[in-house]
Amino acid sequence: MKEKKNLIIIVLLIVFVLLNIYVYINKNKDIVYIGSTTKIEVNKDEIKVINKNKKLNLTRARIYFNKDFIEGYIKSDKGAINNKEITYNAYDNDGVRLHFIDDLIAIVGDTKIKVADVNISDLSLSNDSEIIDNFLKSDDGNGITLDYSISFLDYKKAIYDIDNDGENEYIYSIDVLEEDKIDYSYVFIYDNNEYKLIDSEKGDVDNVNLNKISFFNLIDFNNDNKYEIVLKHKTGTYGSNCYKVYSYNDEIKEIK
Repeated sequence: MKEKKNLIIIVLLIVFVLLNIYVYINKNKDIVYIGSTTKIEVNKDEIKVINKNKKLNLTRARIYFNKDFIEGYIKSDKGAINNKEITYNAYDNDGVRLHFIDDLIAIVGDTKIKVADVNISDLSLSNDSEIIDNFLKSDDGNGITLDYSISFLDYKKAIYDIDNDGENEYIYSIDVLEEDKIDYSYVFIYDNNEYKLIDSEKGDVDNVNLNKISFFNLIDFNNDNKYEIVLKHKTGTYGSNCYKVYSYNDEIKEIK
């Protein structure tokens, strides 16, 4: 009987210790919400991307608005099209919903992320056309040749010193349609005359579940003065967006 009692005490102590470890670990995790469907766990230097939403009650948050963070709230709601889908929305201190569509950036916790004031341009210059042409001809660009059979559905360019090396990198986000059949979307970096593919999607334009990818923003999640690249992935005409995060330090690596 005494041995059984001692065993119960030991088990309870183990459970108590494990519970405290769990609480400590999660207490030190800050959450960054990106768009309506993605959250990023930030724990010191560790970053984890989660694209599976859970219900969130009205929670205090700092919300990125007009290139600065303001105090407000964030909570989960049912999706506008699919009511089984959970989406995140932001509200100001008066409870008025802030209309971000999919451009939400919000922080729950004490972490102080930095969002790059990057200028995203949709104007293509002559040297841009040459850079895009050379990229599309490469293996990463599927050997596409810019001619009458190619039409641009989307084009964006951002210029920023991503890796804090003193020199700007050029980020190109393009969506092209080949012969009105195949849709290609790419996001790549042009750096010191090198082409570095971040990610791409390809599919039949008639497919209702066609995946597309585009550039969203640059965010320094862990305050190391090097910005992570955030891309927007969209599935289908009415599908929701999810966001993927990539580090860049000469090489590109997806953070999961």
